Amino acid sequence: MGDQTLLSSIFEKIVKLSKARKVDWEPLGESSFRVSFGDYWVRLTKHAFIVLDMEDNLLDEHDQRLFLPSERLDVSELHELARRHTLKVDEKLDQLNKLLDKVGGQENDDLPF
Repeated sequence: MGDQTLLSSIFEKIVKLSKARKVDWEPLGESSFRVSFGDYWVRLTKHAFIVLDMEDNLLDEHDQRLFLPSERLDVSELHELARRHTLKVDEKLDQLNKLLDKVGGQENDDLPF
């Protein structure tokens, strides 16, 4: 493990960009995600934040299971942001909400389900 201060800074910037929907996370397996920034990859699992170069050489990682609670990066928050982005959760919930609004205005005999 390298300089945790530098890795924390990178992590916080990616969280901020993810919250602003400026990070295009890709699914990588069932519960992992990745994104590239220039010559670097960031991979994310439920417990780990991993930085690699384009040849997949490990540059640094933070596995929150290895740190005391006060030292942990909130990897689970970033994981949830990436999951919601890749699955387009907000858009799909909005579509469902609109469908339910339409259904609410119909007679019971006309319901599509």
